[in-house]
Amino acid sequence: MPELHGSHTVPFKRNNNSASGWTWRDTFYLLALLLLALVLRTVNLDTPSKMYFDEIYYVDAAEELWQGKPDPNSVHPPLGKWIIAVGIDVTTRIAPEVSQAVTWRAASVLAGILMVAATYSMSLMLYQYNRVAAVAAGLFVATEHLHLSMTRIAMLDPFLALFCLLGTWWSFAYFLGGHERWALLGALSFGLATGCKWSGLLSAFGCFLACLFLDRYYNLDEINWHKSQRYFFWCLLLVPLGFFLSYFHLFMLNGFSAETFQTIFGQGERMVKFRYNPEEFVHGYKSYFWDWPLVLRPIWIFFEQENSKVVGICSLGVWTTWWAFTALMIERAYVGIVQKRDLVGGALVLVWLGQWLPWAASTTGGFFYYMLPQVPIMGLLMGKWFADLANFDDVLGEGRWRGWLLATVYLAGFALYFPFATGIEVSRKYFDLLFFLPHWI
Repeated sequence: MPELHGSHTVPFKRNNNSASGWTWRDTFYLLALLLLALVLRTVNLDTPSKMYFDEIYYVDAAEELWQGKPDPNSVHPPLGKWIIAVGIDVTTRIAPEVSQAVTWRAASVLAGILMVAATYSMSLMLYQYNRVAAVAAGLFVATEHLHLSMTRIAMLDPFLALFCLLGTWWSFAYFLGGHERWALLGALSFGLATGCKWSGLLSAFGCFLACLFLDRYYNLDEINWHKSQRYFFWCLLLVPLGFFLSYFHLFMLNGFSAETFQTIFGQGERMVKFRYNPEEFVHGYKSYFWDWPLVLRPIWIFFEQENSKVVGICSLGVWTTWWAFTALMIERAYVGIVQKRDLVGGALVLVWLGQWLPWAASTTGGFFYYMLPQVPIMGLLMGKWFADLANFDDVLGEGRWRGWLLATVYLAGFALYFPFATGIEVSRKYFDLLFFLPHWI
């Protein structure tokens, strides 16, 4: 992977003396992060023991596909459902004693863990092997509540987010000096993301904007858009290829014909018509894109109450973290995009905006969990912020308290809301205390 030159990012307050290249410390840090991610995603994983929220669609569709039958949930591309099916089969074979609910959700758990590894590795590449920033970024993705709740349920979004992150990581690697194979892998990853959900195209759009930005400003000695042109070519070739590969089963059933392609595009057309029909697209937790950065309308994907006890799982970003990140993103946009003093930060902001702003075209709204692909990007920016504030290379550390304050606020929010990411029973009083805004319930 390529390394960034210090002149292209906002420098850490003192020179970073971390060794370049992967070391035994990185192996240790990564294994610790992966273990933490595994524990947090498997504790109480079989609650609820029945299918909940959209599992009722995707698990049934996965099982039908695995039996060689047509996809009953054809409005979404099939790759994510195939991954769920593989997860069910493999988990049943290697751990036959686990509950059926665990087998449904195993693939999502694995996707969440892989995103932690990819975030740590991408952070090392972007931030000159600053391990404080990398560990903080990985820790953020391992513990962030939206990411945690959505990688414990058998839905398509964890796989969408994983492929979007891989596409962004590998595309950045190409534009920051890497071999052209990273462009091919990045473009193909966005095709696979679109093979999970059509919204993978939004991430491809955001990443392409960021790559244009890097191509224009990263190497001022050679401005010829050569890399952008080649990357655009690979995207035109490999994004559709990755998408259509996800329909291999449909091609096997119906043949490689014009009618099969018409069927595929007809399924997408059905989804668009459904999404833009206000009489059909109705849901109690529906919200709009401007609600999401400030977590104004989270979505309860499971809730039960008995007497004074509550068991709930909420697709929620802890509000203190998301509000702080919104302020950080505005500041990074100004420093990176306007002033050009932090090209990496500016590019990450463009990825985030490119994934989010197109949802403005959804006049009927959507759901907060559509922000899942943005969480690793948040982690990369938050990790750099913490490393700058903590400033461990400063012997005096006079301003280090600000880094620890950020960490304390984040960890307090994580601990307080943890039961609502994992379905742990709490009292009704505790529930009412934390969800104090009416539109959070």
